[in-house]
Parts: sequence; C-alpha cells; structure tokens
Amino acid sequence: MKLFLATLLALVVGTQAFGTFHKDCGCIGNGGRKVSPDATLHGGMVHPAYGNSCFAWDMAEKDCMEGGASYGADWCDDAWCFVPKGCYDDEGESVVFGDALYYSYSACGSVDAFTDTVS
Repeated sequence: MKLFLATLLALVVGTQAFGTFHKDCGCIGNGGRKVSPDATLHGGMVHPAYGNSCFAWDMAEKDCMEGGASYGADWCDDAWCFVPKGCYDDEGESVVFGDALYYSYSACGSVDAFTDTVS
C-alpha cells in the first residue's frame, strides 16, 4: 500500500511539475541547427549545445546580463530545453532557430516566464 501511494504521489507531482508526459518526450536537443539569419537574440551566435539539455541557457544572453534590457527578468535564470512538439503544455516555438523547434521550461522543472514576453 505504501508503495502504491508513493507511486501515485510521484505521478501527480511529476505531472504538475513537468506538464503532460508522453512516451517519447524529454529534451531532444537542437539537432545541430544553425542560428536563423533573422534571429535577434544572442547576436546570431549560440553555444553548439544550446537547448540540448536542461540548463539556464539565457543567463549568458546579453539582454540578461547587467545593463541588458531583460536584466533581472524571471526567465533569465530558468532552465529549459528543446522538446518534441505536443509533449508539454507550455512549449513555445524557438525564437533563435528558423524552423519548427520547440522549447519547454516545465520539462526542466521550471515555470515559463518567457513565452508571454515574446511579441
């Protein structure tokens, strides 16, 4: 009975913390993509592993550093990664890469404070 309750609690907490779980969900990485020529973030340069795993990738972004337009913003130090489309309730389309690549904060246990700031 204790094992059943512990498993049930883990499922409920996991679902709330990480959004809807599907069999093939999790961080999938950027697939070696190059930055879109239209990207305005990161000055057109990103780390090759950008979005490949749960990490606060935007901390090193110029806008998130002291003096930047987003300095101190909630999303600057939040972990996120790229995920398959349709896996998480909070996923958004990448603003750095030009093709269909989706990010999620909840996949990494973070709350998405970024998506609503994108116009």
